[in-house]
Amino acid sequence: PGRYLGKTPHHQENLDVLLEVFPDAKIIHTHRDPRKVVPSFSSMMAHTGQLLSRRVDLHAVGRRVADQMANSVERAIAAREHAPAGSVLDVHYVDLMRDATGEMRRIHDFLGIEWTAGSKARVERWVDSNPQHKYGTHRYGLADFGLDPEELDARFKRYREHFGVAREGA
Repeated sequence: PGRYLGKTPHHQENLDVLLEVFPDAKIIHTHRDPRKVVPSFSSMMAHTGQLLSRRVDLHAVGRRVADQMANSVERAIAAREHAPAGSVLDVHYVDLMRDATGEMRRIHDFLGIEWTAGSKARVERWVDSNPQHKYGTHRYGLADFGLDPEELDARFKRYREHFGVAREGA
């Protein structure tokens, strides 16, 4: 009973099951340029793999992550076709970075949570205290994982078009 918050990109692979088990669920579906997400997740998986193995094949990691993410977004598109009206809110990374306060207000409205002056102040305080790259910049790129940008564009074309996911700058 009460409110449960689950945060993982893996939920988009099983939105159909999530909505079957929790038919009144409110889902915030976040979106970001696959050219940014795939190498970022590949980097995280490679670093995790290095904790468990002496040798990690970065190109194999990149292929596996790209395959998983392509499958995941296709499953999400299919599940969303049957999702109850009003159960999912799309939030784009570029919008959140451009106007965190406005996006958080939109999320509050979607969830039926009162938006107050205190809510606004907390968001603004958090944004001010946590600038992007606060702890430095982690550098990686598509090529590190043997990923071709045009191939990723082709694989994620339907996703980009379906959800209006914009290409982010370099």
